[in-house]
Amino acid sequence: MNSLFQRMLRGRFLVAAISAVLIWPGLALAQDSQSGADEETVADDSAFEEIVVTGYRSSIRTGNEIKRNADYVVDAIVATEIGKLPDSNVAEALQRVTGVQIERERGEGTRVAIRGLSADLNRAEINGMAFAGTGTSREADFRNVPSDFISSIEVIKSPTASMTDSAVGGWINIHTRRPFDNEGLKLSGSFKMRGGPGADTAVTDEYSPEISFFVSNTFSDKIGASFTYHAVQHESRQDILEDLFWSYLDVDGDGDSEYFPHLPRYFQSIVSEERSAYTGSIQLRPSDDLELILDVTHSERDTEIHNLVNNFINWIAPPTNIVEINDTVVGFSVADAWFQSLSSEFEENRETDTVSLTAGWGVSERAKISGLFGVSRGEYDNPLFNAVPTMPGTGPITFSEFGRDNVWRSDFDLVAQGQDGSSFPWFLMSHSQQLIEQEEALAQVDVEFDVDWGAISSFKAGAQYRDTSFDSVGVELPRNFFSLADARAFIGNDSVYDSFLANVMQPIPGVFGDVYDGNPGVPPTFWVPDTDLVMSTFYTAEEIANLRNYDESVLTYGKVWDIEENISAIYFQADIDTTVGGLTLSGNFGVRIVQTDTSTNGFGNADVNDPVHFDTDYTDVLPALNLRLDLNDEMLLRLAASQVIARPTITDLVPRLTYNSVQLEASGGNPELDPFRADQIDLVFEYYPSEDTAVAVGVFYKDVKSFVENQIVARDLFGDGNIYRFSTPVNGEGAKIKGVELTANHVFTNLPSFWSGLGVSANYTYVDSTSLSESQVTGEKLPFPGLSETSYNLAVFYENYGFSSRLAYNYRDERLATSTGSGVFPLVTPIYYDEYASLDASISYSFFVKEQTAVALFVSGTNLTDENQRQSGEGGLNRNVTTYAWGRTYEAGVRVTFQ
Repeated sequence: MNSLFQRMLRGRFLVAAISAVLIWPGLALAQDSQSGADEETVADDSAFEEIVVTGYRSSIRTGNEIKRNADYVVDAIVATEIGKLPDSNVAEALQRVTGVQIERERGEGTRVAIRGLSADLNRAEINGMAFAGTGTSREADFRNVPSDFISSIEVIKSPTASMTDSAVGGWINIHTRRPFDNEGLKLSGSFKMRGGPGADTAVTDEYSPEISFFVSNTFSDKIGASFTYHAVQHESRQDILEDLFWSYLDVDGDGDSEYFPHLPRYFQSIVSEERSAYTGSIQLRPSDDLELILDVTHSERDTEIHNLVNNFINWIAPPTNIVEINDTVVGFSVADAWFQSLSSEFEENRETDTVSLTAGWGVSERAKISGLFGVSRGEYDNPLFNAVPTMPGTGPITFSEFGRDNVWRSDFDLVAQGQDGSSFPWFLMSHSQQLIEQEEALAQVDVEFDVDWGAISSFKAGAQYRDTSFDSVGVELPRNFFSLADARAFIGNDSVYDSFLANVMQPIPGVFGDVYDGNPGVPPTFWVPDTDLVMSTFYTAEEIANLRNYDESVLTYGKVWDIEENISAIYFQADIDTTVGGLTLSGNFGVRIVQTDTSTNGFGNADVNDPVHFDTDYTDVLPALNLRLDLNDEMLLRLAASQVIARPTITDLVPRLTYNSVQLEASGGNPELDPFRADQIDLVFEYYPSEDTAVAVGVFYKDVKSFVENQIVARDLFGDGNIYRFSTPVNGEGAKIKGVELTANHVFTNLPSFWSGLGVSANYTYVDSTSLSESQVTGEKLPFPGLSETSYNLAVFYENYGFSSRLAYNYRDERLATSTGSGVFPLVTPIYYDEYASLDASISYSFFVKEQTAVALFVSGTNLTDENQRQSGEGGLNRNVTTYAWGRTYEAGVRVTFQ
């Protein structure tokens, strides 16, 4: 992988050219304005007071203003607020919003749920265009959007008829920086280092550089241009203890079933990642009635991941010496368990592009025409190599202490047993790759007329067409040897074979499990195969080239598919502005009519070479109502009601068939799924006693008519008598979701001068769901997947005299990960994520080195309490599935701004 700075050099001509064009006129003006200035002047206290007013306090005011003036239910974040948080991407910032919960990967925020509904059920947009995914789902991965790019973000919870459909949870509208946001020349840049201080307090002691650069200029009041660049090089490590399968079986033969762990393992994931992204905007205002905006965004994220695993497979022979607590087996012996040492090395190369043209023309004083035209594209390329040396029988092993922290133990000596390659009779391996491309082309035209139709102040109508496509191609070349003699024969050279066995097993780098505080149940190291040596020994250069080039000879038909959606919509909307009983009533009502035509191709039959094709279509009529009643100058009441839809995730629609003939497991898609459909209603009270204070109390209700869930059935797929555990998505009967949201923020401007910069922001969300999905073990109703019943945020901040600091706490309680995720057929148990909390902090000091040049020094830390994320099986915390440990993260850097 090329270094971050080599990548920066590759783009230096683009950055230099754009920057020169934008900066040159502004520099001349700046030199003229400072010709008599003292270059050594440092700003006085009044300058620091100005920073306070335009800093986080200003963003609180702006966010309150957006929320208050909107004709729908919305929460907003503005750029200065994001800059004050220790948040590296949009997801980390969004977790502070009421009703928003995030998923994490290796400790970093990735995907966003709104009111408990997963990322696939929300619509994320950048400047009005779809946020293209980079994988097999519709969800937005916000690691692709640095917070430096953002002007503002809106989280909309009640739609209008004019808004693009495809969301049941909510809409996330991201607005990037544009030149007319700050007239004249503005330059800013930052450099920071990110990492952990040492193995005693973080999983990795690597430090990573991160840079960002922004330039914007306007030329008179007719044209403006801006450009932002961001790059980061990141190293991380995650240590994982897990048991993938908790089954509900009668393992001791007493006639009663117990929860039993089948696959305990140690897992270390080492990640090296490079990211770069840029965004640019050109705004033209040739007249007061006409505006054209060209927006471009691009991101790349190249990740190298090395997963190192030691597995014990315990379903081969019946266990003995069983220790049971509360129907849970926490210790046992196995006469002849299997042991696997797995090394998986793969890349995840992601790239996104969005180009859009926005136009607005005031035809007359009472009429306006606007349009949006653009394309969003995402690409995901995933080369993968697995090497799995296996001992299909190790002799007796005793396991103990399966419990709350999942720090289980065994009497199998991992260090001694795993060193010799000849101790593994089986060598299983696979080389594969998958390329997935997503694209959405959009064309939209809107017209708006100011009217005097009694309570109706304006009328809007519009049409939209979206052509959305998802394409995948996959290749794989497995190579398995079930005896050392077979491996020797394949190599064909005894000296090469002997050298391979002597060198193939290597210890993992570093110390495993140091984040578990030296618990004696965790081994300090274990041995895994050298993937480079395995690949070079058993694969030729031509075979690897065929895989890299997606040659037809190595196609994996279950990963070859394409889906196209043609979505046509029209809408009609009326805006309201009237009085009722002396009170101002405003808002909107309307209807959106959407036609969806889907074409799906793949290989979904038992004969994998037999292609299949499906055509489906459906029409939805989506009414929307948003009302706002101003009770007085400080209080208002909102009522919103609508019908919404979200289309099924891509993996659920794909007509594919994948199976494992050893474990008799299979899965397939369902291209005839209906979309998620829901009726929803919101009632919100808002109170704004001052510019710096806001309080909101809201209740909401969603009746999800048809949600998608996995169903597991026994099926003879190939007519050979082998019964497979077949998993496929189906339309469930629905779920009902209701909740309460509380929000408050306040700046203590009435305190004495020093303390007037003190402020607090807090929110709380309670969500309750009832689903018709049931546990296959207990028969009890399960909650909606991904929904945490309780979540809240509390932040205390201070800004004054150049100092800025913030302490932020975020909490969410347990949630259902999957209803069919763990166990051995026919009874599989649900998996839950345990509660998770994070404490983050930041502090900075700003000062002026010249009249127009400000410098800020800052440090920040995330996950300061060193929390781990856990998954547990059904029935209690003693049935842990996975424990993820990623440690604390620290950042320190400098930011310079000129304007």
